[in-house]
Parts: sequence; C-alpha cells; structure tokens
Amino acid sequence: MNATNAVLDVDDLSVVIANKMEDDEDYVQALNDPLAANMPPRTQRCWLLPTPGQLFSIHYCWNGHQRTGNRRGAGLFCELSIDGVVVERAFLPLKPGSNTNGRLEREWEIPGKFFRASDNSSMQLPFRFGVRKIDPNVAHPPETGIIRVVLYWARHNDNVPNLFPPLTAARALSIASILCMPSSDPALQLCVDLGDPEPSEVQENDMRVERVDNLDYTFIFVYAGPGESLAWFD
Repeated sequence: MNATNAVLDVDDLSVVIANKMEDDEDYVQALNDPLAANMPPRTQRCWLLPTPGQLFSIHYCWNGHQRTGNRRGAGLFCELSIDGVVVERAFLPLKPGSNTNGRLEREWEIPGKFFRASDNSSMQLPFRFGVRKIDPNVAHPPETGIIRVVLYWARHNDNVPNLFPPLTAARALSIASILCMPSSDPALQLCVDLGDPEPSEVQENDMRVERVDNLDYTFIFVYAGPGESLAWFD
C-alpha cells in the first residue's frame, strides 16, 4: 500500500499532521486504514509513518461553504489528546482575519503545548517525534501510540466561564514528561517528545464557548502500535 500525506476528512472538516504544509515534504506520511470503514460515525483513522526527530503541527480546518441552522456564526472547538492525555485545546471562531482580506480564517494550527512563562510571555513546547525507553516492568496507557483530535461546533458566550486558562511552564513540562514515559512494548518505542521551550506565535482566542450540538468529529492518527497491526497493510 502506498503512503500518502497524513490528512483525514470527516464531512466538511479536515485534520492534517504536517510541519508548515508548504510542500509535500512538510507532511507526515501515512497509510490509509483498511478498517476505517468500520469506525463509528464521524470518525476516521490512519497509520502514521513518522521519523524520530521529525517536527510536526496539528492543523484543523473547515472546508464548507455555508454554516446553517445552529451552526450559523459558530466556530470549531478542538481537543487534542496524545497517548490518552489531553495536551491542548483550541477554538477557531471562523471569523474574518487580519491576513485574509476579509475572508474567514478557516484553519487553525497547533504547533505544540502552549503555556505562559513567569513573565506572562507566550511560550510553547514544539511537537516532535522521539523514542521512549523500553522497560518490561512498566505498564502503559491503552491509548499509547495514538494522536486523537476531536472537533465540535461551538459558539462564543460571554456568560460561560473560561474553563481552559493557559498552563504554567511547570504543568506543560509535566505533560511533556508523561508523553515520553517508558513502555513495556518495543512496538511502542516511538513517542511524541515535546521539544525545548520556545516563543510562541499562537494568538489566543476567547475560550468562553458552548457547544451548539452533541456531535463529535473524531480523527485518529496511530503513530506506534503492535507490529502485527501493520500486517493489515501488506
């Protein structure tokens, strides 16, 4: 089976794992999952073919033409989990941007784990693939080796509390240490190894939002797993 770019589509929503998406070399390569047809509604999955040391970002976007019904004026909320740990949340309001000549900003990029430094400056731990230690005496969470992106439609509401304030550096570094913890399974040696702190260009959006419906759109990227699972692609 030929490799392709790591792009998953559900209805008019897309999630991409890439660096800058400027050319094909920026994309993480992937294999289509032949069992994806058996996934639950509004769910897609593929297998990544990452390289240790490879930097990446999560990009999600809306490809539709018109928001109707309860989606009118709504945006896209994203919850990103890695190895079963919620690493980041983001909100794309789908409003005209300063760099889009009045057109809607349809895409949002999550380049790493965002946090606030002690001087309140915006910082991040960039996403990259690494290698974890193997220890036969440790257990690993059931979702180890999986990047899961869940999108849902939401609308800003001034009366809703902000449940997701930026994390401190200590908390961000704690998440980084969890993601590269040892595993007992050599097939799970690949990990998401957050890089060193660096200034972030992410512009924070108001996270005081509420859902407009109960529909989740789930995008699953398997980046490591038991070797027998790869036999699907032979």
